[in-house]
Amino acid sequence: MSEESEKEVEECDYITSEHIHIAAYFNWQNRGCPHGDPLFDWDSAHKQIVQAGR
Repeated sequence: MSEESEKEVEECDYITSEHIHIAAYFNWQNRGCPHGDPLFDWDSAHKQIVQAGR
C-alpha cells in the first residue's frame, strides 16, 4: 500500500460530525422532511454508521 493510500485509510477510520450530518439529512429526507426533533435523525444516523462498521 502506498503512503497516500495509507493516509486515506487513516483519515476514514473515524466518524466525523460531517459524516453524521450528511446521513442524518438523508434520513430526514427519506422520512418525508417532517417537523420535529432533529436529534432523532442525528442519533439514528450515528447508530447506522457505527453498525455499518465505519
